[in-house]
Amino acid sequence: CPYALGPKAAEVFADLGVDLSAQPTRRPLLRFCVDWSEQRHHLAGQLGSAVTEAFLARGWLRRRKGQRAVDLTDSGHAALAELL
Repeated sequence: CPYALGPKAAEVFADLGVDLSAQPTRRPLLRFCVDWSEQRHHLAGQLGSAVTEAFLARGWLRRRKGQRAVDLTDSGHAALAELL
């Protein structure tokens, strides 16, 4: 089942620091993906990468040293609770 963005996606993602009008790449914007460790769906593709980078830049996420994992910071938790 393909994913699709809703009519307010550009506005919502802009508030999160993600520009949906950025130049497309060969990577799909949205992709079906299940996390291998938790067996849960997560945001993958170009959009998932853009959200991750925006959250890291804002200090909402912090990378775990030597791992691919990230942690939600206290400021990220507060910001997302307010925005969403």
